[in-house]
Amino acid sequence: MIQKVLNTIKNYNMIEEGDRVVVGVSGGPDSVCLLSVLDYIRKDLNIKLYIAHIEHGFRGKASIEDAEFVKELGHRLGIEVFIKYIDVPKFIEESGLSPEEAAREVRYDFYDEVLTNADANKVALGHNLDDQTETLLMRLIRGTGTKGLGGISPVREGKFIRPLIEIPRTEIMDFLNKNNINYRIDKTNLEDIYHRNSIRLSLIPLLEKEYNPNLKQTLARMAHIIRQDNLYLEELAEKEYRKWSSKGQKGIFLSEQNIKPLPFPIKTRVLLKGIEEFKGSTRDVGLGHILDVISLLEDGKVGACVMLPEKMVIEKVYEGIHITDKGGISEKFVPYEYTLKIPGSCFIPEAGIELTAEVVLRDEFEEIQGNPFMGQFDFDKINGNLKVRNKRPGDRFKPLGLKGTKKLKDFFIDEKVPIYIRNKTPLLVSGSDIVWVVGFRISNDYKLDKNTQKILIVKKEGKREEFENDQG
Repeated sequence: MIQKVLNTIKNYNMIEEGDRVVVGVSGGPDSVCLLSVLDYIRKDLNIKLYIAHIEHGFRGKASIEDAEFVKELGHRLGIEVFIKYIDVPKFIEESGLSPEEAAREVRYDFYDEVLTNADANKVALGHNLDDQTETLLMRLIRGTGTKGLGGISPVREGKFIRPLIEIPRTEIMDFLNKNNINYRIDKTNLEDIYHRNSIRLSLIPLLEKEYNPNLKQTLARMAHIIRQDNLYLEELAEKEYRKWSSKGQKGIFLSEQNIKPLPFPIKTRVLLKGIEEFKGSTRDVGLGHILDVISLLEDGKVGACVMLPEKMVIEKVYEGIHITDKGGISEKFVPYEYTLKIPGSCFIPEAGIELTAEVVLRDEFEEIQGNPFMGQFDFDKINGNLKVRNKRPGDRFKPLGLKGTKKLKDFFIDEKVPIYIRNKTPLLVSGSDIVWVVGFRISNDYKLDKNTQKILIVKKEGKREEFENDQG
């Protein structure tokens, strides 16, 4: 088994001469085997080892005995031991995370802490071939994308390494028993009570017996192929993301024009990269969320949004989407008003857009349908120069297609426009009439008809830089 581990280390470039490696040791057979193997080969590899152990507080006296066992093991091997006592059940209650998620978060935070204190650069973890199989089946059952089907990565972030990832648990137990190496047993691993344990104790034996006796190796090969494919797609997505994203103080802008045509596998990864850059991770963001964001990007109206976990908001804006959070855009109402001369233009900094106005004769005009950023109006119905302002209490207008008037507030509600978008949405006003809710609907009273002779065309012009300046 020693040679197998050395091959794995070499194949995945896990360890280099002079590395300082923290070994995560729970006291169970996998981590004790890992420590024993690394201790045996550390002189040949010219590496220094440390031990890290967390006492989670899950199993009372047994957890305390685990910590004492690891402490004594480190003393016997002459390896410095870092032990931390954390009340994980209390952390679960406070954070709302599942026991597995909470334990994982606490564990990896501790590893980072030990890396710093020991001036180390690698963390070796005891995941093995059986863990890989369990993880793949669990993700497959729950539903996952190609990233999830890549399974447990042998090397993550260049510092977390798994030298036992190609070793089955049976070989680990044989190694420990033949070398009379003691270890601790977590009895809950032998009980069919958790989802992962049910897969380990019931599903895998069934699949190996009835369908494929080499199930673990087969799934491991599949995961390896998928990881390589995923790495290639990630490289392509990274290039596209860097080209078509821009970061402001309150979020990240992604260009609709450039991202919309991308192939689905690249598009989803670009969106995930934006979410990860803004939030720091994509945890709790599933495929359903990403499909909603794609729908927003491709078909959503300006001002519409998709809510993601942890108060993230994906907002449809002019020329793209904005990844932000509820606190990222001010809900405070700040009134504004500008004059739009005919012909002429005016810039509305609060909305990050410029409106331009011109008049053409009917026979010079080619009507354009369905463009939310171009308003076409009967010029003879306009009263002087136009005003551009945001909403006011009591505003009403006649949306195109309706005979009666409607409260602007109700119109925004029906269109599912968030409050912070309502406050800054420009309104084109003639006298006391709302002629156009820019980007949404014109007024029925100012539409073109058979008697129209002169046509007022108002266009929305906007740039990413203007949007970013406004948001930042």
